[in-house]
Order: sequence, then C-alpha cells, then structure tokens
Amino acid sequence: MGEFCPIAGHTVNAKAARVASFLTTLVLLVFLLTPVKWLIFVLAADFFLRSTSGAKFSPFAAAGRYMLAALKVEPQMENAGPKLFAAKLGLFFSVLTGVLFLAGWTLQASVVAVLFLFCAALEAFFGCCLGCKMYPLLYRPKP
Repeated sequence: MGEFCPIAGHTVNAKAARVASFLTTLVLLVFLLTPVKWLIFVLAADFFLRSTSGAKFSPFAAAGRYMLAALKVEPQMENAGPKLFAAKLGLFFSVLTGVLFLAGWTLQASVVAVLFLFCAALEAFFGCCLGCKMYPLLYRPKP
C-alpha cells in the first residue's frame, strides 16, 4: 500500500509549519532542562488552536508566517491534512506530558517530552513529519 495522508480542502505553508516545529522544539527543551514546567501548557494551548483552527489562530504558526514574511522566504504550499493530523498528535503529547507532570510522574512526563521533542525536531530540521508517516498505519482507506 502506498503512503496515504488525510486530504484537506486547503493548503498550508510547509516552511511556516517547520518554524512552528522549531518553536515547539525550543519549548520542549525549556520544559526538560529548566524549572519552567508551565510552558508545556502553553504548548498544549497552541496545539489545540492548531488542531481546531488549522493554524489560523496559533501563535506559533503566526510567528512562523511572520518570520518567513519578514525574511521574504517563498512559501511552499502543501495539503493541510497531514499537518492537521500532526497537530492533533502534538495536542495529545503535550496534554499527556502536562498531565503526567501534574500527577507527579516527572520521569514519565520527561520520557514523553523527549519522544515529542524528537518528532518536532525531525520536522523542524529535516522536514520529516512522523505524523504523516504514522497515518497509513492508523487509517486504512476502504477499497
């Protein structure tokens, strides 16, 4: 079976998504390496906005769009479906990390955050979206 990703009726700038992933990577590093643990909830709120509004109201996505526009970087438009699915996974991982942290399970929260960091860094630095790679394993189109 070939690779299959969710198809949305609109497109997003893949370069702006990579900047948002870079910002996600930075927040996760701060969460892991400093006592500033509340930032995981800022990240969860941003992923909630990304997964419900298609990045329209996400501060991280807006920062990515703004930075690229200021640098006059040409957009690279692609289907929004894979990014929407990845945003839902990001919401799940950020909420899970926050809940584990609040429950006092800091080791487990850190393990989830490291896995999340790995996924965000792959997208930020190499443009490799693991959410899009995982989607065919979770969804089988009907013949």
